[in-house]
Amino acid sequence: MNLINTATALSQLQENKWYYIESDGNLNSDILAIKLENNWIYVSFIGGEYDKISIKFEYSVRGLNEIYQHEYNKNYDLSTDFKKTNLNKISLIALFSLGLIISKNREALYSKVIKIDEHSKHFKKLKF
Repeated sequence: MNLINTATALSQLQENKWYYIESDGNLNSDILAIKLENNWIYVSFIGGEYDKISIKFEYSVRGLNEIYQHEYNKNYDLSTDFKKTNLNKISLIALFSLGLIISKNREALYSKVIKIDEHSKHFKKLKF
């Protein structure tokens, strides 16, 4: 597993290839695996509280608005340009996306669980 810098821009990633970044500790995970596929970002949490949970979220205005409405009660107002978005920002959005999925206050349209280990303490909270 080759770790890449969190300052790497989305525009530098190849589609359908996994990249790994080290967590800064605020993400409750040791490593994040990130993959870009069309306008969807796939994220697997490795280690920490969310170990073996994989999610995806749509990296679009509507997808980010859904996440930010849940997290901040406002629309996403930053650029969605792949050149201006780095993996550090993606890791934070992924955590917010996971929070939206886990909260179940409403059905998430643009954030989805892909896989979860049955031994995770969040297993019963999440549905597919």
